[in-house]
Amino acid sequence: MVATVRGDIALEALGTTLMHEHVFVVNPAACHVDAFAADVREQVAPNWHHLHITRDVLPALRANGVTDDQIHLMLVENPRRIFSVTGAY
Repeated sequence: MVATVRGDIALEALGTTLMHEHVFVVNPAACHVDAFAADVREQVAPNWHHLHITRDVLPALRANGVTDDQIHLMLVENPRRIFSVTGAY
C-alpha cells in the first residue's frame, strides 16, 4: 500500500495516468538551510532557489505531457485535500 492524499492505494493501482492525483509539489528552498555555505550550496544544489518550481519543474512537466489541469491538481487541489484532513502544522 502507498499512502496518498486520497488515502491508501495498492502499488499496482498507481499507473502513470494516476500519479498526478496522488502527488503534490513542495519547494524545500522555502526552508532555511545553513548546513553548508551559500557558495557550496550553489555547487551541490544549483536549483535550491524559490523559482525552481516555476522556472524548471513546471516547464519539464508540461514538456512531458502533463496538462495544466493536472498541474493545478498537484499544486492546489491535492495540498488543499491533505491539509483539510491533517490540518496545518
